[in-house]
Amino acid sequence: MMYSELIKKKEQLDSLRPISPAILDNLREWFVVELSYTNTAIDGNTFTRQETNLLVMNDITIGGKTLTEHLEIKDYANAIDFVNDQARNRLEDITEKDILDLHHKILLSTGRSNAGKYRTIPVRLCGSVVTFPNPTRVQGLVKELVEYISGSQDHPITIALEAHSRLLSIRPFLRGNGRVARLLMNMILMMNGYPPAIVRKEDRMEYIDCLEKAQYAGAKESYVEFMSVCISRSLDIYIKAASTNALDDNSV
Repeated sequence: MMYSELIKKKEQLDSLRPISPAILDNLREWFVVELSYTNTAIDGNTFTRQETNLLVMNDITIGGKTLTEHLEIKDYANAIDFVNDQARNRLEDITEKDILDLHHKILLSTGRSNAGKYRTIPVRLCGSVVTFPNPTRVQGLVKELVEYISGSQDHPITIALEAHSRLLSIRPFLRGNGRVARLLMNMILMMNGYPPAIVRKEDRMEYIDCLEKAQYAGAKESYVEFMSVCISRSLDIYIKAASTNALDDNSV
């Protein structure tokens, strides 16, 4: 999928603005649950979508689930609230501290000793041929990434996908790199009027495979195509909701 299709959908969504506050609130609640569910599920959390909704929206604990799983989801939902607040800013406002804050928020309850702190040891991923930078280089590479985000003239989608891929290539933290990378990507998309992209649980292996091809072989086409589909699905959700809003307005 080329960016041109995403840009057209974004223009269609913009033509339907303003969206009513009630529909916006409903969309935000749906995305908080869906993002909390999918992003923790990709990292191994066993909560279902319905269970995630009960915990995030109603603070209902789920029998048979570990305390850690409960806390992971609650922390991720709070991190999304942070991203929603930051989305009112501009790309040039993103700082290294924002990335550290994202990490701190997702590990606040389950990994406090490492939350918001760069790794100090080498890391490898089991079953992967990708190698990651020496820990002494991590902070400098993150700063370079922030400089790219704030100063790039690339299309916002390119910046978002590049930020996501580069952060995962740096792997600056011992835990939670994927969750932080996806939050950063969505922060950039939302700053530019796009809805957040959702990587579905059932697409986990395709997602990992596309990322590894981009990181190891430099073949970014499948990665860009995969992520473009994720963005497109979210745009469709917003357009459908906003179109309902427009129909209601015209019927008044």
